[in-house]
Amino acid sequence: MDEMDLDPPNASENTELIQPIIKFNKILDEFRKNIIEAKEQANLINAKDQADFNECNHQVVVNYYKQLIQWFVESEQRMENLRKQIENDQHAEVVEYYQLVKIREILSNAKQRLPVEQLQEFDQLVREINNFIDVTNQKVNHFQNNLDQHQKQYLNKQKEQYLNKQKEQYLNKQKEQVIKTIFSYANQIVDKFQSNVSSLLNEEQGNNDTIIARYTQLVEWGNDDAIITRYTQLAERLKGFVEDINAKEQVVQFNNSLPIEGQNDHLETIELDSDISYTNQNVNNIQCKVNNGLNKGKENDEQMIKLWDKVQDLHVKNKNLETELKSKDQIIQNLMNAHASLRAEAAKCQSALGEATNKRKENDKQMIKLRDKVQDLHVKNKNLETELKSRDQIIQNLMNAHASLRAEAAKYQSALGEATTFRLDDHDHNDAGRLANDIKDLKHQLENFCTLKKTKIEDMKVKRLLSEYHCFTEKPNKNLIKGVLQRCIIEMIIKKVDKHFKTDEENKQSLETKLVSTTDKILEYMKSFSTHRVGVDEITKAAPIKLRQLVYAVLGNRGFSKENDESENQFIMQLRNEVVTEIDQYREVIDTVKKNKIESEAIEIIRKIIMIFFFRFNIQEPAVEYKWFENSEKFDTEFMEGSWDNNELDETVVNICSFPLIGTNLNDEEKYKVITQASVVKTNANY
Repeated sequence: MDEMDLDPPNASENTELIQPIIKFNKILDEFRKNIIEAKEQANLINAKDQADFNECNHQVVVNYYKQLIQWFVESEQRMENLRKQIENDQHAEVVEYYQLVKIREILSNAKQRLPVEQLQEFDQLVREINNFIDVTNQKVNHFQNNLDQHQKQYLNKQKEQYLNKQKEQYLNKQKEQVIKTIFSYANQIVDKFQSNVSSLLNEEQGNNDTIIARYTQLVEWGNDDAIITRYTQLAERLKGFVEDINAKEQVVQFNNSLPIEGQNDHLETIELDSDISYTNQNVNNIQCKVNNGLNKGKENDEQMIKLWDKVQDLHVKNKNLETELKSKDQIIQNLMNAHASLRAEAAKCQSALGEATNKRKENDKQMIKLRDKVQDLHVKNKNLETELKSRDQIIQNLMNAHASLRAEAAKYQSALGEATTFRLDDHDHNDAGRLANDIKDLKHQLENFCTLKKTKIEDMKVKRLLSEYHCFTEKPNKNLIKGVLQRCIIEMIIKKVDKHFKTDEENKQSLETKLVSTTDKILEYMKSFSTHRVGVDEITKAAPIKLRQLVYAVLGNRGFSKENDESENQFIMQLRNEVVTEIDQYREVIDTVKKNKIESEAIEIIRKIIMIFFFRFNIQEPAVEYKWFENSEKFDTEFMEGSWDNNELDETVVNICSFPLIGTNLNDEEKYKVITQASVVKTNANY
């Protein structure tokens, strides 16, 4: 939001307006802070709207619009409180002007940035949420339909499998019944066979004890293979029995062929023949019955074998059916478990759907309430706009009056600011930065002026000069000689100029002296005036400093410059001759061309030293100072320039200071400020 704080009235305005305007500015700052917070919250919500919508996080949206409505309500309350405070204030009309201007702009911004856009976003979000809920309901219904269809298919499949199982069980029961019937029929046949054999043996019990014994063994054994074996053994024995009978018959026939000795023998033979005939008849009958029984037994055996094979096949099928039935039972159990899990998931989905529906209903209710509150805020906002429009004319009149007052106050403020400002403009050639650059140029010119190339050095005089600075050495090097010559020239010029400023003020060449002395007197008078006269104003305090800056700025621009006839200033020429004579005592330039060049450079060096040390130092606030370092003082990297070795720094001392330290408040350890470091020639304290 644009900065719209009210400026405090100037000194020329009515001082009674200060307190109400300050109070208004505080309230306005708080109001602006609330608007910024609301904008940040709105931006934060806008950044998360899409993510919240995808996650169906309706609560975040509801909370945001609750906060927005709460902010509007609080802002309206603050506006009402502000209006009451201003109406009750002593200077209500003046403050009301500021207030209404700010409030109008604020509400205009609020109308443009917050309510309309956020309401549009809110309506769009509501539509998106409703669409999302409808889509979700459709998906849930589709899922429920698929679940019901799957459940029906599963139940139909289970029903079909159950019917197949019942059918298989019925068939198994029928097969078991058939098997039982076959076994019963086989048992009947065996029983019938046993009955036939038993009746046969009963008829021939008297003559066939052996057959009865074999039959008894046959019944006891009961095995199919054993039965066949016993039948075979029985047949062989019967065959042997028949052979015995035939043998007896041959014996009888042989006896018949013999001569008859008597009637008794003949009768015995007839009886024997009748017995044999009867026996043969019985044997033949028995043999027929046995053969019939054997034939029937073979047929029964074949049927029994077939039935036994069928029974074995049925047993195998029965086992296979039992195995398949167990696997079907396991499948059915698994399907029933899956069905139960599906029903549980369906129940959970239905529960979640119910909760989502309830939340949707709650959100719909909250959204309806929010819409109502937003509508109320729209109405209140329109009322405020109407009230603001009704006061536009008053605001315009106050703005015109305020503009005229501010224009008038600006004039006084500008004049007062110029009179009480001590800081030099960055574009002023007398500022501290330009002063430092000019000092560096002066150092370079002094080094060239004191050169020792192509010169003859007067060693005795140089040693005497060094001794004046407590520098004693038998063989001074060139750096040491150049350094002492530079310091000698600077101190000589400063001493001569100080003496010049104290000469007779009637001399024409002493215009600079008159100006300096007069300025010093005025500054002394103004200091005494501010001390002995009662008053509170900034101009009186600032006047001495501004006067000093202005006078020395004039001197810095034109002091000791050439005369109107372009002739050189006499004092400068005189000082040049003295400087050249002084330096020639210590070294003699052999090259004439170089000597003339050095003498011409002396004028510029002298003028620069005067301008810097006497005029431009006094333009700064506070005034600039300079300081020389004496022989054997410890080398200080903060105040002295040059290269050094950290390992030997503690043993490094000053041999000669060729250019002084320049800065402000140099004697104050807390407020000092270095403009340029001192130039020194170093030496080791142990040498």
